[in-house]
Amino acid sequence: MKHTLTLQVDTERLSNLEDSCLAALWGAAQANPAPAGDPAAAGLVRALSTEIVRRWLGQAPVML
Repeated sequence: MKHTLTLQVDTERLSNLEDSCLAALWGAAQANPAPAGDPAAAGLVRALSTEIVRRWLGQAPVML
């Protein structure tokens, strides 16, 4: 039996997502069967990755 999942991601509102949801979306975007070089798929992964790094750096201590 095959199932199809469709996810809609608003990249303008990634900052509103909980960490667990952001991580799940990143994993799904990595598993996306889009062809290599697909600009939409690459843009989604880039946006999700940027938000993850932004949060990580936001929690890093500031060097004196």
